[in-house]
Amino acid sequence: MNPAAAAPTQGASAAGENLLGNSVSYRFSHLLGIEALAAAQIAFLLDQSKPFQEIQKHPLKKLATLRGKSVALAFFEPSTRTRISFATAASRLGADSMNLQAESSSLKKGESLLDTVHTLDAMKPDCIVMRHSSSGAADFVARGIRCNAICPGTVDTPSLHERLRNTGDYDASLKAFVARQPMGRTGRPSEIAALALYLAADESTFTTGQPFIIDGGWSN
Repeated sequence: MNPAAAAPTQGASAAGENLLGNSVSYRFSHLLGIEALAAAQIAFLLDQSKPFQEIQKHPLKKLATLRGKSVALAFFEPSTRTRISFATAASRLGADSMNLQAESSSLKKGESLLDTVHTLDAMKPDCIVMRHSSSGAADFVARGIRCNAICPGTVDTPSLHERLRNTGDYDASLKAFVARQPMGRTGRPSEIAALALYLAADESTFTTGQPFIIDGGWSN
């Protein structure tokens, strides 16, 4: 079973720095597979990954894209390549990682899968990456986590311009990039922050488990 990344926690994408969140828009809270993504969204995500091929050649392979964010890795079966891949991606994007070792967790004492994930969710990670041997486990867990998610499109941030400069032709890359946006422009950090402020305010306490798409028309 492929890993499933659960939705960001409340207000997680306020700064607009999440590379995946800035690049792909979707109509669900949890990314459990690529079947629900349109071909254009998948192609757009792959386009965003290309500049990182150059970063791999740098002596310092570290960005601030996810600085201040945390990623919980919940692997309920043995894994080498997948766990290392997600841990490396989180580290190189500047995120902190929390690792659940299933073999030494309370699962061994009879704790349920959902209770274990709720414990992780209580730590307020910005993302939960899960791998389980049982088919449907990720879908089951996704229905048990009631957190709001901000799903932004591409936002005008320093990390975006850094990636465009890494292509070698900043002006041409910027022009082509903006031309692909449905509204002819990228989002503003203030637009994402305004939504995050609402979700963090007392007025939103009756709002739970909702994806808020703010992508300038990418998902339409």
